[in-house]
Amino acid sequence: MLENTHPHYTKLNTVRFYNKPDACYSYGAKAYEESAPTPEDGKRLGNSLAAGGIAVLACVAATGEPVGAGVCSVLGNQTTEIAGIGVRVAFRRRGIAAALTTRLVREAFDAGVTVAFLMAAHQEEMRIYICAGFSTIGEILHISLSPK
Repeated sequence: MLENTHPHYTKLNTVRFYNKPDACYSYGAKAYEESAPTPEDGKRLGNSLAAGGIAVLACVAATGEPVGAGVCSVLGNQTTEIAGIGVRVAFRRRGIAAALTTRLVREAFDAGVTVAFLMAAHQEEMRIYICAGFSTIGEILHISLSPK
Protein backbone atom coordinates (compact mmCIF):
# COMPACT_ATOMS: atom_id res chain seq x y z
CA MET A 1 0.00 0.00 0.00
CA LEU A 2 1.57 3.29 -1.05
CA GLU A 3 0.63 6.88 -0.48
CA ASN A 4 2.34 9.95 -1.84
CA THR A 5 2.61 12.63 0.81
CA HIS A 6 4.37 14.91 -1.65
CA PRO A 7 4.30 13.99 -5.34
CA HIS A 8 8.06 14.26 -5.85
CA TYR A 9 9.40 13.55 -2.45
CA THR A 10 8.15 10.86 -0.15
CA LYS A 11 6.09 7.72 -0.26
CA LEU A 12 4.90 5.78 2.75
CA ASN A 13 4.90 2.00 2.77
CA THR A 14 2.67 0.28 5.30
CA VAL A 15 4.33 -2.81 6.64
CA ARG A 16 2.00 -5.55 7.84
CA PHE A 17 4.44 -8.37 7.37
CA TYR A 18 7.99 -7.53 6.51
CA ASN A 19 10.52 -10.18 5.65
CA LYS A 20 13.35 -8.00 7.00
CA PRO A 21 11.96 -6.18 10.06
CA ASP A 22 15.50 -5.36 11.18
CA ALA A 23 15.80 -3.07 8.12
CA CYS A 24 12.71 -1.11 9.21
CA TYR A 25 14.10 -0.92 12.74
CA SER A 26 17.42 0.24 11.33
CA TYR A 27 15.91 3.33 9.71
CA GLY A 28 14.31 4.33 12.99
CA ALA A 29 17.67 3.94 14.71
CA LYS A 30 19.34 6.11 12.05
CA ALA A 31 16.67 8.75 12.54
CA TYR A 32 17.46 8.87 16.25
CA GLU A 33 21.19 8.66 15.52
CA GLU A 34 21.44 5.49 17.57
CA SER A 35 23.58 2.45 17.01
CA ALA A 36 22.46 -0.18 14.55
CA PRO A 37 19.74 -2.48 15.84
CA THR A 38 20.60 -5.94 17.04
CA PRO A 39 19.11 -9.08 15.51
CA GLU A 40 16.93 -9.25 18.65
CA ASP A 41 15.52 -5.80 17.84
CA GLY A 42 14.58 -6.97 14.36
CA LYS A 43 13.04 -10.14 15.75
CA ARG A 44 11.03 -8.13 18.28
CA LEU A 45 9.63 -5.91 15.52
CA GLY A 46 8.91 -8.95 13.36
CA ASN A 47 7.03 -10.56 16.25
CA SER A 48 5.07 -7.35 16.82
CA LEU A 49 4.10 -7.16 13.15
CA ALA A 50 3.10 -10.84 13.14
CA ALA A 51 0.90 -10.18 16.20
CA GLY A 52 -0.88 -7.26 14.53
CA GLY A 53 1.44 -4.32 15.10
CA ILE A 54 1.89 -1.85 12.26
CA ALA A 55 5.02 -0.19 10.90
CA VAL A 56 5.28 2.54 8.28
CA LEU A 57 8.46 3.25 6.36
CA ALA A 58 8.92 6.59 4.54
CA CYS A 59 11.07 6.55 1.41
CA VAL A 60 12.16 9.05 -1.23
CA ALA A 61 9.73 8.43 -4.10
CA ALA A 62 12.32 8.66 -6.88
CA THR A 63 15.02 6.44 -5.36
CA GLY A 64 13.35 4.35 -2.67
CA GLU A 65 15.90 5.61 -0.12
CA PRO A 66 14.43 5.16 3.38
CA VAL A 67 14.17 8.42 5.33
CA GLY A 68 12.13 7.53 8.41
CA ALA A 69 9.79 5.11 10.11
CA GLY A 70 7.25 4.68 12.87
CA VAL A 71 5.25 1.92 14.56
CA CYS A 72 2.00 1.16 16.36
CA SER A 73 2.04 -1.25 19.24
CA VAL A 74 0.09 -4.49 18.94
CA LEU A 75 -3.56 -3.52 19.00
CA GLY A 76 -5.31 -4.45 22.25
CA ASN A 77 -8.70 -3.50 23.64
CA GLN A 78 -9.15 -1.23 20.61
CA THR A 79 -6.13 0.81 21.80
CA THR A 80 -2.63 1.34 20.44
CA GLU A 81 0.40 3.49 21.10
CA ILE A 82 1.95 5.38 18.19
CA ALA A 83 5.70 5.27 18.81
CA GLY A 84 9.17 5.46 17.38
CA ILE A 85 8.41 8.18 14.85
CA GLY A 86 11.81 9.11 13.48
CA VAL A 87 13.09 10.92 10.41
CA ARG A 88 16.75 11.06 9.38
CA VAL A 89 18.36 14.45 10.01
CA ALA A 90 18.83 15.35 6.33
CA PHE A 91 15.08 14.91 5.71
CA ARG A 92 13.61 16.70 8.72
CA ARG A 93 11.30 19.75 8.68
CA ARG A 94 9.50 18.58 5.55
CA GLY A 95 6.32 17.15 7.10
CA ILE A 96 7.47 13.53 6.99
CA ALA A 97 7.07 12.88 10.74
CA ALA A 98 3.53 14.29 10.67
CA ALA A 99 2.74 12.18 7.59
CA LEU A 100 4.09 9.04 9.31
CA THR A 101 2.01 9.80 12.42
CA THR A 102 -1.15 10.44 10.41
CA ARG A 103 -0.67 7.28 8.35
CA LEU A 104 -0.12 5.13 11.44
CA VAL A 105 -3.26 6.50 13.08
CA ARG A 106 -5.31 5.84 9.94
CA GLU A 107 -3.96 2.30 9.64
CA ALA A 108 -4.70 1.65 13.32
CA PHE A 109 -8.27 2.95 13.06
CA ASP A 110 -8.81 0.89 9.89
CA ALA A 111 -7.71 -2.15 11.95
CA GLY A 112 -10.35 -1.46 14.62
CA VAL A 113 -8.61 0.85 17.08
CA THR A 114 -10.78 3.50 18.75
CA VAL A 115 -8.05 5.04 20.94
CA ALA A 116 -4.55 5.88 19.69
CA PHE A 117 -2.16 7.66 22.01
CA LEU A 118 1.44 8.79 22.02
CA MET A 119 3.90 10.51 24.29
CA ALA A 120 5.95 13.47 23.10
CA ALA A 121 9.45 13.64 24.55
CA HIS A 122 9.87 17.36 23.92
CA GLN A 123 8.17 20.45 22.48
CA GLU A 124 9.33 19.82 18.90
CA GLU A 125 7.68 16.40 18.93
CA MET A 126 4.57 17.90 20.47
CA ARG A 127 4.36 20.39 17.58
CA ILE A 128 4.50 17.54 15.06
CA TYR A 129 1.81 15.55 16.85
CA ILE A 130 -0.49 18.56 17.18
CA CYS A 131 -0.19 19.04 13.40
CA ALA A 132 -1.27 15.41 13.04
CA GLY A 133 -4.42 16.06 15.11
CA PHE A 134 -3.37 15.09 18.64
CA SER A 135 -3.86 17.24 21.72
CA THR A 136 -2.36 17.12 25.21
CA ILE A 137 -4.67 15.58 27.79
CA GLY A 138 -2.14 14.95 30.52
CA GLU A 139 1.48 14.53 31.45
CA ILE A 140 3.45 11.54 32.65
CA LEU A 141 6.67 11.35 34.61
CA HIS A 142 8.99 8.44 33.83
CA ILE A 143 11.34 7.44 36.63
CA SER A 144 13.84 4.62 36.61
CA LEU A 145 16.47 3.36 38.98
CA SER A 146 19.95 2.76 37.72
CA PRO A 147 20.86 -0.93 37.57
CA LYS A 148 22.96 -2.16 40.46
